[in-house]
Amino acid sequence: MYKLGIAAAEPKILTGLRDFYPWEDMGFSICTQAQNGQELWEYLQKNPLDVILTDISMPVMSGIELAQKLAGSSTIIVFLSGYADFQYAKQALHYNVYDYILKPVKYQELLDVFHKIRGILDMEQTDAPAPVCYYQTIVDKVNQFILEDLPEASLKSAAAKVRLS
Repeated sequence: MYKLGIAAAEPKILTGLRDFYPWEDMGFSICTQAQNGQELWEYLQKNPLDVILTDISMPVMSGIELAQKLAGSSTIIVFLSGYADFQYAKQALHYNVYDYILKPVKYQELLDVFHKIRGILDMEQTDAPAPVCYYQTIVDKVNQFILEDLPEASLKSAAAKVRLS
């Protein structure tokens, strides 16, 4: 079982996340629940977690602040947010947050995210090569294209090579 910590300021959300998802069937054990990032951070000082599911906006310490403290660690972070705000998403990317799920949470969306995380964690356990990120594949193709045709390479031709604008 992979160790999961959940943080949400609203007790109803915390209870719903804990009780309405088949965590154990997906291979996760909820090791701690917190009402803010500080509580989760204090737990993490003595107990490692594989995955954190946290709300972005919480009192005392936000999910963003928690992600900042965990930057560079192997803990996978998934954000929940009621805000479709680009600044939050940008910060999430900056701290390598795995996913950003908008509230109200769609049941299947959360299941899909955690099935993917389970796959990643399983591969790490077996020392199998990590799955190649979609965006990394694009970057690699563009780099290869530029190296092969440096004198003629342009942004437009690189975008055409990977079929993106």
